Amino acid sequence: LGAISSRLDLLIEAESKIIKATDNFPDDPDLWLAYGACMIGFARYYEDPEYYEMAIEKLQWGLSIDRSSAEHWHALGLAHMLYARLVEGQDLIERSCRFLTRALDIKPACPSLIFDTACAYLQLSRTAEDLPSLETAIGFFESLLQNYKESILYHPEWLFYYAAALEWLGNFSHEETHYAKAIEIFSHVLLLHPDFPAIHEHLANCYLELGHIALDPEFYKKAIQFFRTASLHDEENDQVWLDWGLCLIYLAHHT
Repeated sequence: LGAISSRLDLLIEAESKIIKATDNFPDDPDLWLAYGACMIGFARYYEDPEYYEMAIEKLQWGLSIDRSSAEHWHALGLAHMLYARLVEGQDLIERSCRFLTRALDIKPACPSLIFDTACAYLQLSRTAEDLPSLETAIGFFESLLQNYKESILYHPEWLFYYAAALEWLGNFSHEETHYAKAIEIFSHVLLLHPDFPAIHEHLANCYLELGHIALDPEFYKKAIQFFRTASLHDEENDQVWLDWGLCLIYLAHHT
């Protein structure tokens, strides 16, 4: 609850209870899983790498007791993925992929685990500019969406990150079809969740790239509309203003 609500008092209370529990029952791996999850909550609250280090330590201790626990491998992979986002460490995201894949081997039919594994490989692809990692991520996303169609309505983030993966694939291939499909899926997310974070920025960038490929000013005009909306949702995002300005230059050049 503290992690979801970003309430420090609840995280501190959780830590206090977990410390007492692990002192009394040090051989219970589930308590070390809870301890690691609590440290991840602190790490996200403070954006402090040291808490991720502590989370990893607690989770590894739990794994030393029971190495067959998919939940421990999942949490360890998630801790490394979030840690990598904070410090942009390629070695961390590589470890995350290994740990999440290990969890998936033990528990292959867990939607949240499939999603986190796909996101980790997508992050690795972006960090290392690696196409095989991206193809692996897309495979996981497509498997998730195919096998759990009934849950898509409640998980717009599944569609969002799948579309983001297709957008990134377009950067590799420079093919219109990948951007067009990404736009289709982003638009579906927009219908489900009009205030989904960064959705307008991603749509704008997809149209911007289509403008480059097709040399069609209409794509730049659509991009400008979405950049305008993105700026209203996040006025402090300097990247949106930069890309919007560049888009206007491209439109001026082509007209």
